[in-house]
Amino acid sequence: MILDLTQFDKPQVYKIDDIEIHTLKGVLHRVDGPAVMAPTHQEWYTNGKLHREDGPARVFHKAPDGNVRICEWWVDGKYILQGQLDQETFNKHLHKVEK
Repeated sequence: MILDLTQFDKPQVYKIDDIEIHTLKGVLHRVDGPAVMAPTHQEWYTNGKLHREDGPARVFHKAPDGNVRICEWWVDGKYILQGQLDQETFNKHLHKVEK
C-alpha cells in the first residue's frame, strides 16, 4: 500500500485483495461507514481511534454466511463493556447488526 502524500488532507481508499481501508491524514478514518471492511469483519474509526456511537465499532462475522459472532463497542478509542450499555441500547444495536 502506498500513501499518496499529494492527497494527504483528503479521504483515501485503499483496496488490498478483498479488504477496503479508508484513511484521512494517514490514519484510519471514515464518517459514513466502516473504515475497514473485510469479508470477516468491519471496523469503524474516527481520527485513528475505534469509535462508533450508533452501534458496535467492531463486528466480526462467521465466514461465509455473514452471521455475527462478536460485537465490540468503542467510543473515542475506549472499549465499552456490555454492562456499561443499557440493555435496550445493546439489544437494539445487536439486532440491527444481525439483520
